[in-house]
This record gives sequence, C-alpha cells and structure tokens, in this order.
Amino acid sequence: VEEILLVDEVDMFFGLNYYGNTYNPVTKIHSNGILDLIKMVWDNRHLSHDDLLVQVHWGPHYASLAAALAGLPTVLAHEIDQMVRAARNFWVRPDFVCDYWGNRVGLKEHDGVNYNVATYDVAFRYLYEAERHNFADPSAALLKGVKMSISCGRFCYSSIPADCILGVSGTLSALDQDEWKIMRSYDICKFATMPSVYGVSNFKWWEQEDVAAIATTGTRDDHFCQITQQAKQMVDNKRAVIVIFETSTLLRKYQNSSYFKQVPNATILSEEMAADAKEFAIRKAATSKQATFTTKFFGRGMDFMCHD
Repeated sequence: VEEILLVDEVDMFFGLNYYGNTYNPVTKIHSNGILDLIKMVWDNRHLSHDDLLVQVHWGPHYASLAAALAGLPTVLAHEIDQMVRAARNFWVRPDFVCDYWGNRVGLKEHDGVNYNVATYDVAFRYLYEAERHNFADPSAALLKGVKMSISCGRFCYSSIPADCILGVSGTLSALDQDEWKIMRSYDICKFATMPSVYGVSNFKWWEQEDVAAIATTGTRDDHFCQITQQAKQMVDNKRAVIVIFETSTLLRKYQNSSYFKQVPNATILSEEMAADAKEFAIRKAATSKQATFTTKFFGRGMDFMCHD
C-alpha cells in the first residue's frame, strides 16, 4: 500500500512540528515503588537539582527500582533527571485540563483534550490535585497518572519515507534557495500555480456602524461589562454573536461572573466538553439570537454554519 503525505502549507513542512521534530514513542510503567519514588521527588522539589538527585539515589525506593530495571541503568538515570527537572519547574499550567469526576488530567490540543500525555509535568499535576482532594477517587487518579515513561526510541518525522508527497501552499514565493534544495531532496519537483478564486477583501472592521471595539484596559469588571453590553446588543438585534476569549481560565471567570447571566441564550463552548456537546454548541452558534462564548482554540479551522 502506497503512503501519501499531504502537507498543508509549505511552512508546516519546514516547521518545528514536522521537519524539526521527532516521533517519540514511550511505554509507561507503574508500580508502588515508582509511585513512592515520584512522590519523594515531588515532596522534596524545594531542593536544588543536584541535592534532589542525591536524595533520590540514597533514598529507600531507588535500589529496588534499579534492581527491577537492572539492564537499563542509563534509561533510569535519564528518567530520574527528567523527574527532578519537571518537579523543580512545576507550575499550574493553564493548558492542562482536570476532569475531577473522571480522575484524569489532560492537555489541550486544538479544540479538544488529550488525556493520554506521558510527561512528568502531568504526573506531578496529578499529585498536586490529589493533595488538594480534588479528585473523586484520588487513589484511582494516581494509579492512572503517576507512571514512569520509558523511551522506545526517536524517529525523525522528515525521515519516515512516503511514496508520494503532495501539498497546497500560498507561500512558495517566500522560500529561499536552501529550502528549495531541501524540497528537491524529497523529490518534490513538480509545482503548479493557480490564480486565486478570491477577490480583494471589502471587509473594513472599523467602518461597520454597529460594531465597536472592546477595550482591554481598565479593570476586569470593565472588560466583562463591555463584552456583556455588546453581546446583549447583538442578541436584541436578532443576530448571533460569538465571543472568543484568550484562555479557558478567563472564559470560566466570565462564566462564573454575574455578567454572563445577563446575556440571553448564552452557551459555553470549551475544550473540556464532550464531543457531542461541542458539536451541538457549534451547530447552534450561528443561529439568530444565540450568544456563544468560547476560546481561541475554536477560532481557526472551525466551521460555524448559518442556515437562518
């Protein structure tokens, strides 16, 4: 079976996610010894990097784990070093999503959440939330999320062979000679240019009479008040309005404020929602008198259809 690689925009081909990136499969292992070791690293994260490494190596859990992984001393040393670095640099990242009833922690990816992330940042987030008794079942959560990740190798994406590479791009004219040389090394030699089907855009934001800019200066209450006033005005005019927030944290703060309750037909569209709930919110977002509040993850590549 022939494999075809489809590239959306040439800058994606040369971007860090493909040409400069690797596929890093890992296997995750869990045991009481590993859980105790990671807990010890977490509890002593206030120490310096070197002091914490010494603490781990002389601690009660290292010897049994080293015996269990006797053939992988370099791998074990690397993973412990990664644990220590992650623990000392831990912070409550806003792109993490905690499903407390499901006893899981995930990472935002586009308009969804990936609950299968194998990093120590995630493992320590499980411990952070468990300490605060946020999970419905802390023991189940730690069993699910606190594991050691063993690397199974690294594979450069750009070295994985494809029988054919196709793509569409509007920025070929911006490539330099080195980039053209690299593309030819992948046997990308045929190019076709098509005229644009789009004319000159007539959209002029500031000349629309019924739209005013929302200032981000002043207090948060001022900001939320302006958002509410504009959203209510659109709904009162029987129009649909979609409000896009920078982060889900800011969206939740608005949702929990008194301003959100003032907007008729208000709906939340967030990454944490189930797939069918997101689909329902997207389908009705562009209908008359509907106000939808979402985040920038839904601002690109999402089709809001209007049938009114």
